[in-house]
Amino acid sequence: MFMDLTISYIGRVSDDLYTIAAVQINSGFVVSLDVAARLYPKLLEKLETPYKEQVETGLKQQPYHVNFSPIASPYLVIAGEIGDHVHTNDNESYLPFKAEHFI
Repeated sequence: MFMDLTISYIGRVSDDLYTIAAVQINSGFVVSLDVAARLYPKLLEKLETPYKEQVETGLKQQPYHVNFSPIASPYLVIAGEIGDHVHTNDNESYLPFKAEHFI
């Protein structure tokens, strides 16, 4: 479980997968989480209204993501487990967590 996550980015990767980038407040570590489409409604339930509206609008149209300002970003508690697929691009390789529950 991650406590005190500040959400900096939410994006739609495909019709069945979303992604979240967040900063863990106490450590400053950046966390990447994959979110199955079946959990998307639960994510929206936990967001405060202005953030929820931003996400709903932003993920329905290109570029299918929302960036949040460090001074105005949502906080969530997310329970998850380590993923099983390493993603690699020109700049990095990373292993996202799999979101299981939004608390």
